[in-house]
Amino acid sequence: VQPENLLLNVGIRSRLLAKWVYWFFMVAFYNRSDLVIAPSEFAAQELLAHGLTKPVEVISNGVPGRFFEIQRDVIPEKKTEGGLLKILSVGRLAKEKQQALLLRAIAGSRFRESIELNIVGTGPRENELRRLAQTLNINARIEAVSDEVLSKLYSEADLFVHTGEIELEGMSVMEAIASANAVLVSDSKDSAIARLVTDERARFINDNVVNLSEKIDYLLEHPEERQALATANREGVKNLSHSKSVVQLTSVYEALLADAKASVGITQIE
Repeated sequence: VQPENLLLNVGIRSRLLAKWVYWFFMVAFYNRSDLVIAPSEFAAQELLAHGLTKPVEVISNGVPGRFFEIQRDVIPEKKTEGGLLKILSVGRLAKEKQQALLLRAIAGSRFRESIELNIVGTGPRENELRRLAQTLNINARIEAVSDEVLSKLYSEADLFVHTGEIELEGMSVMEAIASANAVLVSDSKDSAIARLVTDERARFINDNVVNLSEKIDYLLEHPEERQALATANREGVKNLSHSKSVVQLTSVYEALLADAKASVGITQIE
């Protein structure tokens, strides 16, 4: 858990206080462990930078195989001259996820009348986001959906947008990438996603509604570039499958248990 997640949810933005919370986590949890498992290299470096003294292993939460099985068109249809342009965003409806930024960016898009937005998730800002979408008069659905419907939304999306500024790994972005979506993400330095998605066409300036709107318009206007980004993305996360993570995690647990047995002189009897 990043302290920033906790603090922003109660309306506090303070680097000093975040450092204090990190210190508390280190004393109470992390530095009492034999081994710490981090979901990304970004997460591991954050822990080390804030005083972790125990060994740390990086093992992704992993993307379930069903997302890699989602089929999409080879070249997305160019819809900017007619038809709906489908934008998808998935995540907890909370302040640090910044979905309000996405709503305002779409309101400023040249294609706002053609955009169908799906924001999938639940959270404390659900009603607030629905009211904002109504006020801005944009075509947006904000709701939780089943796994089956979510897979369908991934397969049909023209663009996946994630506005979150604080992410230890970014599971929804990894799911979208595995589903062969072009993604657009924040360049926030407090997010692991900025290190996963490095193409500048797929990154917007954090908390900048004008830049986000411009990036959305550019990618919607260039389906061939979206496809190129999607193809490269999917290839890049093949090594982050859920099954591979399970194997890695099992291996780490077995090694840790073997070390613990050896330290107390326990030998296995065949």
